[in-house]
Amino acid sequence: MQMYRIKRIKVKVSPKMNNAVVFPFFGIRIGQPLVEKLSSDELEGILAHEFSHFMNRDILSNVFLYLLFAFPLIYAISILNDSKEPSFVVAFYFLIGMIIWIYGIRVRNWIVLQHEIRADREAVIKTKNVNALQSALIIIITEPLVRAEKSNPILVIFQSIYLLAKYFFGLSHPQLKERIEYLDFAKRILKT
Repeated sequence: MQMYRIKRIKVKVSPKMNNAVVFPFFGIRIGQPLVEKLSSDELEGILAHEFSHFMNRDILSNVFLYLLFAFPLIYAISILNDSKEPSFVVAFYFLIGMIIWIYGIRVRNWIVLQHEIRADREAVIKTKNVNALQSALIIIITEPLVRAEKSNPILVIFQSIYLLAKYFFGLSHPQLKERIEYLDFAKRILKT
């Protein structure tokens, strides 16, 4: 908090989460498995990354972008629902809305990747430890941080819906591999 000059922010530890997440206006939530698995330097790198998201209001801008690109499609669907016989103009507007939405997902994902890279860069600058953040990301990728439990049918349904949304609507976190490669580049720059 001192690194980012934040006076007060809530940081909660959740027992079943396997990552760290920023919730706008509510603070940061980090998973208990991360706290147990990562070293103090790695944990500091992850928290500095999340503080950067919080300070830059990245989550709010991501939601705004998603709504911006989805609005034409939502509007076209509402017009289709209101009209008894869809006209060519309504169908054309629906097609344009779909194109804007699909293209918007790609633009949004690219912007999210830039937010992640910026947060990584700021975390490295604040902590002055590239290796800690890089090794934390590698641990998140390679090791299962949450034990597999008995399958709950409701949980399976929600996870399936989430995976479908992730695939079709672009609700995914950027590839950690790209971020790790960028940190390799940052490490070389910091050495010069």
